[in-house]
Amino acid sequence: MRQRWPIIHSEQAYEREIKTFEKNLEKERERNAEDLKHLRNEAYACFADVEKAAQRFSKRLKHQKFDYTIYFRNRYNGKGRPSKDAQPEMVQWYIDVAISDDEQAIEETKKRKGIFVVATNELDTSVLSDMQLLEAYKDQGISVGRGFRFLKDPLFYAESLYLKSPKRIMALLMVVKLSLLNYSIAEMRVRSALKENRQHIWNQKNKPTDNPTVRWVFMIFEDVLL
Repeated sequence: MRQRWPIIHSEQAYEREIKTFEKNLEKERERNAEDLKHLRNEAYACFADVEKAAQRFSKRLKHQKFDYTIYFRNRYNGKGRPSKDAQPEMVQWYIDVAISDDEQAIEETKKRKGIFVVATNELDTSVLSDMQLLEAYKDQGISVGRGFRFLKDPLFYAESLYLKSPKRIMALLMVVKLSLLNYSIAEMRVRSALKENRQHIWNQKNKPTDNPTVRWVFMIFEDVLL
């Protein structure tokens, strides 16, 4: 099926996502600084081991970059200053690191904030313009996109899933999208029916509502046995 996907930039979404990004960036800085302490204090057996440790640390950096210098220290037996002809018992290698923000990576991430797509199978813009499509999307009141907050919910068990194959990851994403689509449709129908019949149910705060979540409706029916 051919579709049209207008790219939308929302100022409100941008400001909201930038705030979240700044908080996460600060956490990333703190986490990297803590890892950096361990990296600096670690003694390595050879130059190659230090290089490998530096590369591993570099791969974890998303919005920061670092420069490093590798040096070694001779270790001698006994205490005090060694004699001029003393042979070191071992050579230990260390790394000195200077870390800083990767401004280019930060800007690239910021450019992607506040952007989303709205899909339609109506290809004729004279029948449905991009603006009309956006307004129709907003008027729905319920979006599948909002349902992705469930991925962060412990009850969804998303964190317990580990998939290595890209095909299986894509298959899981399709299942999640279809599940959220069904959830959104069910929620819309429940709310519409309550409004049309001027009915309500009691929410978690024991107050009447005609705008419940389907999750709460399911919880109400938990004790119903058939």
